[in-house]
Amino acid sequence: MDEAERIDRILLEWREAMDRGEPVDPEAVVRLHPDLEKPLRARFQALAVFDAVFGDPSPPAERLRIVPDDRYADFEVAGRGGMGIVYSTHDEDLHRRIAYKTVRPGGAPDPDDPPTDPSTLAPPTPGTVESKAYDSLRARFLQEAWVTAGLEHP
Repeated sequence: MDEAERIDRILLEWREAMDRGEPVDPEAVVRLHPDLEKPLRARFQALAVFDAVFGDPSPPAERLRIVPDDRYADFEVAGRGGMGIVYSTHDEDLHRRIAYKTVRPGGAPDPDDPPTDPSTLAPPTPGTVESKAYDSLRARFLQEAWVTAGLEHP
């Protein structure tokens, strides 16, 4: 595992602990990994700035919102993988095509045959083994969304 992968793993574990309501001080995380002190501090600082600008004070589970049925139309599968499915869809509010990514819940269809409409996907029943895996996957999904939202490009 290279340095970037280690940092990603450390930050994912930190974010998952925070999502569970465990107060984990970033300085304590840095002390546990002295060989990564500089890049970890930089990432924690970037996350703090990002959260200050774009953050929502509600817990992550409350940040996921139900999507109105009439907001998106004409879903087409653009890509798929182990974590989710990416669709190309028309956003009726923005009047343009966008990428729409959704987490693939446990028990979802075969990755080679994804549903044509993400509204057919539903999270697993709370308290099940699939639910715990889904919660972890959702945390990774949110972290990916936070990072992607911070990118700037023409």
